[in-house]
Amino acid sequence: MSFTDQPETFTAWKTSFQGILRELHATPGEELDLLIKWLGPESKKFAMSMRTANPKNPKNALKLIWQRLQDRYGSPELVEAALKSKLDKFPFVSLCDGKKLYELADLLTEIAAVKEDPIYSTLLAYFDSSSGILPILRKLPLNIQEKWITRAAVFKRQSGQPHPPFKFFVDFMMEMSQIRNDPALCLQERKKENVQHKVINRK
Repeated sequence: MSFTDQPETFTAWKTSFQGILRELHATPGEELDLLIKWLGPESKKFAMSMRTANPKNPKNALKLIWQRLQDRYGSPELVEAALKSKLDKFPFVSLCDGKKLYELADLLTEIAAVKEDPIYSTLLAYFDSSSGILPILRKLPLNIQEKWITRAAVFKRQSGQPHPPFKFFVDFMMEMSQIRNDPALCLQERKKENVQHKVINRK
């Protein structure tokens, strides 16, 4: 797939792209052509200028392009800021909005995957603490917040750790999103809400 010119997607795109190149046993010239083809609109401009400046030395052009891509899209500070911005902009999730809950769980899964990379693990380590979890928790319905408090308390008591790791929270969010999007359970919830609404209207 094409690179999106977004720092938070750079590592995954780079890993996928280079893995395909190894399977193809591409020459430097072929790699350069493929790289330009699959870069995003902005990153492609620089790559094309480097190819033009190094017509007989594709290896040097590749070196310069990858260095520039890493500096512009792959630095830990940029990736951390991009992920934090996506979280900050994510809207509050209502009790009935199962789709938004899935989207939030997917975003948290993305952050967890990036966090596993040693390059970014230090900057993203705060997600393993309450200061990293609480801003996310405040975007959730009250009943899910209460379930997390119970789940986290049990984890702390059983493990002796001061706070559950971020991966534990991501697994919890995936579980909650699956429950809230289960057709049978959602139908029961809607019926319950309709009954409560009718009772309120009668009053």
